[in-house]
Amino acid sequence: MEPHTDTPSRPPGGPTSDHSRTPWILAALAVVVALVIVLVVVASDDDDDDVATDDTTTSVVDSTTTTEAEETTTTAAETTTTASTTTTPGAVSDAEAATVAWPDPLAGDGFVDPVEAAAEFATEVLGFEDPLVGELQEGDSRSGEVEIRAAADGPVTTVGVRQMSDDRFYVLFAATSEVELLLPTAGSAIDTPLEVEGWGRGFEGQIGIRVHDRTDGAVLGEGFVTGGGVGELEAFSGEIEWDNPGGGWGLVVAAVDGGADGSTWAATALPVGFIGGD
Repeated sequence: MEPHTDTPSRPPGGPTSDHSRTPWILAALAVVVALVIVLVVVASDDDDDDVATDDTTTSVVDSTTTTEAEETTTTAAETTTTASTTTTPGAVSDAEAATVAWPDPLAGDGFVDPVEAAAEFATEVLGFEDPLVGELQEGDSRSGEVEIRAAADGPVTTVGVRQMSDDRFYVLFAATSEVELLLPTAGSAIDTPLEVEGWGRGFEGQIGIRVHDRTDGAVLGEGFVTGGGVGELEAFSGEIEWDNPGGGWGLVVAAVDGGADGSTWAATALPVGFIGGD
């Protein structure tokens, strides 16, 4: 009897031969390669999207910045133009002009130097001959006073000056302890004859009264009143005839002369208006 030689069978789930594994390995590699290619393509697309987005964003920012700068420049230019058109340098208001005794602010005849204004007023209008002129004593940032003397031992005539809106100086008044005007008052409207009242003392009691036109400083009329001599001031009153031009501005001067030469020793002056004609 021949021996039994059946070939044993493979248990289920056991290992396969090398030839049976090869197709599965190649298939797996193919899948991996395909996944790598897909990932590379997707990554490439994402990079392109990022670049495109960055370019777009930069372009928008640049455009916005340029527009804002242009609008800001235009607004600034318009603001500057508006400011320049509302400025009117060199003008003296009516209210300022009414306070000025000399020179005429409506003609723009003011002075750059306040002391020069006071000195010329003393000689050209008040009648001083080679006076001693003091320094400006400031009252505020735009006004002050200058002392005038006919001689070192003479009484003080104080000239008030002020810088108006045109940045030039004008004379507002003159005052002295030798003569005080009660009538007319500063800024009042006068007509002819001019009624005057006040207190004063002068050479032989005489006090000269003059009416000046502010435009050119011309004397429109003059006369004398009698106050005190040496000693206390005495009351005076009187009437002065003068030629009224029928409107405009001027000043009234009350002056005490110094003796033989006839020059002014001390003086008071104030601005007035002229009553208009018919």
